[in-house]
Amino acid sequence: MQRNRKFKDYTGSVFGRLTVISMFRHPENQRLYCHCKCQCGNYKDVRIDLLKSGIVQSCNCYRIEQVKKGCSKHSQSYSKIYKAYTGLKQRCLNSNHVAYKYYGAKGIKISEDFSTFEKFFEWSMNNGYKEGYDIHRLDSNKDYTPNNCKWISHEEHMKIHGHKNSKAICKIDPVSGEILEEFKSVSEGRKKYGDHIKEALKDPNLIRYGYKWQYVE
Repeated sequence: MQRNRKFKDYTGSVFGRLTVISMFRHPENQRLYCHCKCQCGNYKDVRIDLLKSGIVQSCNCYRIEQVKKGCSKHSQSYSKIYKAYTGLKQRCLNSNHVAYKYYGAKGIKISEDFSTFEKFFEWSMNNGYKEGYDIHRLDSNKDYTPNNCKWISHEEHMKIHGHKNSKAICKIDPVSGEILEEFKSVSEGRKKYGDHIKEALKDPNLIRYGYKWQYVE
């Protein structure tokens, strides 16, 4: 029988931006947790060891601020989330973009909620964004809106939309029609040449990187 051990009361103590309001043991693992109020006004339950070690310093607002600093206008070209945002804008707004005909030309728009990178970034930080995640529209016939978008892992995204990415593809001479090179998957071909292979695979008449591309049947 497990004893109900006493613990040091940290009520009122401040750890980073968090002030301990009360303490409790988790009903499942009996670990000691603190119910805290953040400087920003949000509340968060945190394990006491994570508070004392400094691993957790806020409800998440501090992390958002730090990531946002890293995505400032001076360094945004190195930010994957910024590249994701510029990518969806190009697809929807730039008629010269290779993917425009699958997005903007079909009426896919970007909602007012995503009209600036700052708005998109704020939504992303509060809705599951992680490094290496992809932006996914729940209904591919609808616009980029908060209600129709979510961040999912690249693996999950591939399961939903990338079933063809696992198929073998080939590089074709646009003049002779001769198969010049084969790849085990779209991903393998993209690593060597680039993302525009995907667009060429949708249109057999498109030439990307000097070649035509098609799936190996």
